[in-house]
Amino acid sequence: MKSLEQRGFSLVELMVAIAVALFLVAGVVTVLSNTRNTYKDQSKLAQLQDDQRLAMTLLGNVVQSAGYYPDPLGMTADSEFKAGAVTFTGQTLAFAKDGQSISGATNTTAAGDTLVVRFETSGTGSDNIIDCTGQQWKTAGIIVNTLTLDANNNLLCAVNGSTPTQLVSGVTNMKIWYGLKTDPTVSTNQVDTYVPTADMGPDDWSNVMSLRLTLTFKNPLYGAPGQSATIDFTRVIAVMNKAGVQT
Repeated sequence: MKSLEQRGFSLVELMVAIAVALFLVAGVVTVLSNTRNTYKDQSKLAQLQDDQRLAMTLLGNVVQSAGYYPDPLGMTADSEFKAGAVTFTGQTLAFAKDGQSISGATNTTAAGDTLVVRFETSGTGSDNIIDCTGQQWKTAGIIVNTLTLDANNNLLCAVNGSTPTQLVSGVTNMKIWYGLKTDPTVSTNQVDTYVPTADMGPDDWSNVMSLRLTLTFKNPLYGAPGQSATIDFTRVIAVMNKAGVQT
């Protein structure tokens, strides 16, 4: 009985098999690449959301505490918060009147505005007051928080004139509008107008009831279809204490 003739694949068959294999491998590589890019985009968006949440939380806590002092019976805003000036990175920001706890100016080194907020702590830690770096103060005294941007798009915080601490990066602008009570006939602290920093007069700072704060971040997905270069986050923050009692 004769054995069957053994034969291999022809060149054409090999080329077809290789082409099919390359096609399948290319598909797998494309899927993996898309998955990796999607993961990177999601990570960038998550980081942006974390930065935005951190910045707004710290700013919100500081603004809400503006003008706080620990003893509303033995103290007054005028007695605790004296008129004066704060110098920060070569920029002088004035507290024009006694009792003023919020001040601000147009940033001289980067886009947007600079904000200064002060409050007083008892030193016992029972106030639950934190500064703009997120630290709780257990030392009695006036705490001055200065927030601004630098030329490298970093949001900075300085406490009592200390070396600035970087809170988050990628912030290209910080715009602040101040909610004012301008009608003296209204008995409640009701906002009736919002004024940008550049239009604030010396008498307006004592009438600030809230802030409308907008932080502009770099968009990590810029360049993709439909994505702009920046993303704005806006929050309205009420000044919780206008009579020396924290709420």
